[in-house]
Amino acid sequence: MASVRGNLVLRDLSSPGRCPRLHGRALARTEGYVVGDTPRDIEAAHAADATAIGVASGHYTAQQLRAAKADYVLESLKEWECPIDGGSDDQGDA
Repeated sequence: MASVRGNLVLRDLSSPGRCPRLHGRALARTEGYVVGDTPRDIEAAHAADATAIGVASGHYTAQQLRAAKADYVLESLKEWECPIDGGSDDQGDA
C-alpha cells in the first residue's frame, strides 16, 4: 500500500501543471513535503523521496509516527511552526 501512496505522492510532485503554477518552477522530488497522520503516509512520503511530517491528530500517536521514521512530528497542527523554514523541530529528541 505504501508504494501505491508513494507513487501518488510522486505523481503529484512531478505533475507538469501543479508545482510550476504554485512555485513558478518544477520541484525536485526532495523539495516535496507530505503531511500525514498515519505510518503509511510517512512511508509514502519516503517512497517519493519527500520530507515526511507526521501529525498525531488521528489514530496514531507521536511516538508511533516517530517509530515510522517521520522527519518531523507534531502533536497537532495547532503547534505548527514551520520546521522547514527554521521553526521548531518537534522531534522530542532534546
